[in-house]
Amino acid sequence: MPDINIAQLFIAFIVLLFSLTVHEAAHAWTADRLGDPTARLLGRVSLNPIVHADLIGTVIFPLMAMVSGIPLIGWAKPVPVLVSRLKHGRKDFVLVAAAGPASNLLIAVIASLVLHLILRLSFDADAGTPWVPIATMAARAAGRLQHAADSAARRR
Repeated sequence: MPDINIAQLFIAFIVLLFSLTVHEAAHAWTADRLGDPTARLLGRVSLNPIVHADLIGTVIFPLMAMVSGIPLIGWAKPVPVLVSRLKHGRKDFVLVAAAGPASNLLIAVIASLVLHLILRLSFDADAGTPWVPIATMAARAAGRLQHAADSAARRR
């Protein structure tokens, strides 16, 4: 069994949950804007991960993947779309289908830019030392989570 870093698992799970939620919300929002209110009427035009979560694909499978060391994948409940309600039928359905992957690309670009800015702005050239408050806070939180997990494991 591989070494399990609880903090790393937690962060990976949050990133996956956020990505799945935005992906499905993008499908729902696009379908609603193009004339099909089905997803909106079911409460799926939402950034609440609970409305998009699938027990197997969003929770169990990703956790099993993280613990076993296999690549992390997951899925959420598909957004219902009635092509007959879309203003331009199949043409609009292509846009609804593309909205999810487009949202993932947008998240990747934004995350890359934020990481780039953090790395560029976190180095204080005058002092010659790194200044990384966000990374420091994250490392401390991860250390606390790992310490708590280690303590709990020792008590068993």
